[in-house]
Amino acid sequence: MLGSAFMHLIPESISFIGVKAAPYVLCGLLFLYFFEKFITVHLCETDSSCEVHKQLGLSAFIGLFLHSFTDGIALGVSLTIPNLGIIVFIAIFLHKAMEAFSLTCILQHEHKSRIHMVLSNIALLMAVPVGAFISYVWLSSNNPQWAGIALAFSAGTFLHVSLSDLLPEVHRHSALKNQAILFFILGLVCMVGLAHYLKV
Repeated sequence: MLGSAFMHLIPESISFIGVKAAPYVLCGLLFLYFFEKFITVHLCETDSSCEVHKQLGLSAFIGLFLHSFTDGIALGVSLTIPNLGIIVFIAIFLHKAMEAFSLTCILQHEHKSRIHMVLSNIALLMAVPVGAFISYVWLSSNNPQWAGIALAFSAGTFLHVSLSDLLPEVHRHSALKNQAILFFILGLVCMVGLAHYLKV
C-alpha cells in the first residue's frame, strides 16, 4: 500500500490537479487517523489480553467498514484510469485478510456467535465493491477535478494504513525482522515493477 500510494495514486492525482493534490492526501490520512483515534480501535492494538476490545465490537466493525468503503472508492477511481485498477486491487486484496482477522478476534472476545462473525466479515468485504461501484459511476463522466481529488484522498488513506497499521504490526514480530524487511522491500519492488511494466 505504501508503494502503490507513492508510485501510483499520488502521481496520478498530481497529473489531474497538480500541487492541489497535496492537501487532499493529508485529508485522507487525517480522516482515518482521527476516526481510528477517537471512534474505533486501532488495528495494530488488537490483543487477546486487551479488555477494551471486548466492548468495542460495534465501533470496530463501523471503523473497518468505513475503511473498506474508502478502499472501494480508491478502486473505483483507479478503474477509470488505464492499468491503475489492477495495482490498487492488489494493494487492497493483500491487506484485507488482516482486517478480517482483526474483526473476528474482536468479535470472539465479545462472545459473538459464529453466524454473527461470518455476516460481519461478509459486510466488511462487500464495502469494497459498493464503494468502487459508487465512485466509478460518479466519475464515469471523466471529471478530472473529482478524479484527482478522489485519488489524492485515497492515497492519504493508503499511507495511513501502511504507516500506522501495517508497519507497526511488522515491528511487533522482531524474531522475524529479516524476513519482514525482505518482504517489505519485495512489496515496494513489486509496485515499482508494475509501474514500469504497465506504464502507469
